[in-house]
Amino acid sequence: TIQNQTSLRPTSDAAIEKSWTEFFTAFQRAVKQRDKAALKKMISSDWKVMTVEGIVKSTPDQVVNVMDEGEWKALEKSIAAGIAISKRLKTTRSTTDCHHDFDLEKDGKWRWSLACFEFAECDCDKP
Repeated sequence: TIQNQTSLRPTSDAAIEKSWTEFFTAFQRAVKQRDKAALKKMISSDWKVMTVEGIVKSTPDQVVNVMDEGEWKALEKSIAAGIAISKRLKTTRSTTDCHHDFDLEKDGKWRWSLACFEFAECDCDKP
């Protein structure tokens, strides 16, 4: 189902869930394999990180270029803990530890959109 000409996002719950499952399976595989090229394609061009200083925007290239083994392991642990659907938007998912968000963007693709460090004030919108 296509919402309108300016958005390619699926609108039915079933289509949204199917596209999420496909994305998240590929995302988990990229993280497990430490595949920067695959991960880069799954990062929003409007990616943000929340720090104690505030919100910092980064490009997908910048994100993958700073990934070290500690960050890969932390991301892997966070996504393994579980995912929750946003209470406000069915097109947003968050890790249950509130450290990462994923959004279904207007082009119809899910992308990793936000990271939040433990010491920052993270706005978790899980049920």
